[in-house]
Order: sequence, then C-alpha cells, then structure tokens
Amino acid sequence: MAVYTRQEYEDSKSIVESPFIYDAGIDAEMKVSKDEFEKILTSNALARRELHQALYWQDYSFLLSNVQSGLSEIISTAGEFYKSFCSYSFDGIPKKDRNGVRRTDSAETRFATLLLHTIFVRMHSVLDYLVKLSLEVERQGVNFDIYPKLRGLNSQFGDRKKIGINRTAGTVFEDCVFIRTIECIRTRIIHDGHFSPNQWIYEVWDGERISERFILFPDMKGNPGSFDSSGNRRSFYGDDTKINTVLPEMIREFYSRTTLTLSMLRDKLVENRRW
Repeated sequence: MAVYTRQEYEDSKSIVESPFIYDAGIDAEMKVSKDEFEKILTSNALARRELHQALYWQDYSFLLSNVQSGLSEIISTAGEFYKSFCSYSFDGIPKKDRNGVRRTDSAETRFATLLLHTIFVRMHSVLDYLVKLSLEVERQGVNFDIYPKLRGLNSQFGDRKKIGINRTAGTVFEDCVFIRTIECIRTRIIHDGHFSPNQWIYEVWDGERISERFILFPDMKGNPGSFDSSGNRRSFYGDDTKINTVLPEMIREFYSRTTLTLSMLRDKLVENRRW
C-alpha cells in the first residue's frame, strides 16, 4: 500500500525531514531511549497522525533498505571469500607432501569457510526481509491514529504462504530446488555451525605449483534441496561437487529471482497507490 496521498506528503514534509523521525530507534548515532521516544510520540498531539505516517514510512523504507544492504553484503562477502580462497598461502601442507591432492586446515582456511557461511546466512536474511516487505506492499488500510505496527514485523521466510505472490515462478517464493537448497544450507550453518563437518580446503599440487583449490560440498541427490543422510551420517561426497565452482551461478540465480520479486512488488505498489 502507499502511505501518503500527494497532499498528505506535502503537508507533512517538515515532520518527515526531521532527524528524529529518521533515526530514533534505528540509528546508533541518534541518542534517544525507548522512554524518550514514547514521550515524544505522546507529546505531539496536534500532528499525531502525520507523525505516525512519517514513522511508518521510515519503517516501510527500512525493509527495502535491508534487502539492498543484504544483497550488497552477499556480493562483497563473496569477493572477500574468493580473495582469501585464491590468495592465501596455506601452511597446513608440509613442502615434502606437496604432490597430488592434499587437504589443509588452518586459521586461513577456517576464515575462508566462515566467509562462505556468511554468504548463505545473508541470502536467507534477504528472503526474510522480502516476506516482510511483501506483507506491507499487499497491506490494505492502515490506522494512523496510532503508531502502526508493521504487518510482517515478526515474520520470516517460513511465513511466505501469507503473501499473494507466494509460489510464483521465477521469484524467491517459488517452491523449487534452488530455494530449498538455500534454506537447507542456512539451517545447517545456524544449527551445526557449518555445512560440512570438516572445513578443509583441498589443493591439487603439481610439484611446486598448485593447479587447483576446491571445497567439497555434501551430496543432495536423494532429495534435491536437502542433504543426503543415512542414520547418523548426514554428509556424503559421492558427487564430488565443489562449492567454489557452483557458488557464482547460485549468486546469479539468487539475484535474478530477487530482481523479479522486487519488480512484481513494485507493480503491486503502483497498482495500489493512492496518488
């Protein structure tokens, strides 16, 4: 939904442009406590409706800002991952053993895998915020006599069934192997601390020269989008999948789906606009 008519926007410009409106409760540079914030809300009786609109507008905008910052962090973290993955001189392999395929585990390898984990955690954060944003875009009617609570304030990606474009092909809400894979990886990272028990980086040595580095990714053959498991064993490597090889395409698809999702939300917003 649109927050303002054009006239309401013009009438409330002075409030919208207030640093208090933009920063209180969001930005660490605005030194305002919860009690002070609530006191200001109750003391502005004459402009209460306009104040509530301005606050809601900032909250609404903050959802989109979080999507944007999340996408930016995915790209920058991926860049740092490949920089560390390709540039570090890993010391885990003695010189006498540097021949054929060798694995290494060191502070540098763990830092590289930490960056890899961060990429998937941030992907899922973007999915969460896209649900929150969708719920606000599709919202019908808001009571500005009070400071309105965001409809999707406590919603996460698992709540996507509540939105109108859920299951739409090509979006992040499509029920597909790709999105289930992102969910599965993120869940394992959050609950297990990793997606692979042994956070090793493998190197292919040809004498004094490295011809390849790679990180193995567990199989998802039996139930695509979920890690293969048997009994207590949940990480099988029969496919020889290398996450460093498939990651760029995963990021491209994630961006493509996010772009289409945002485009559909934009069209919905224009359709429901009040001005």
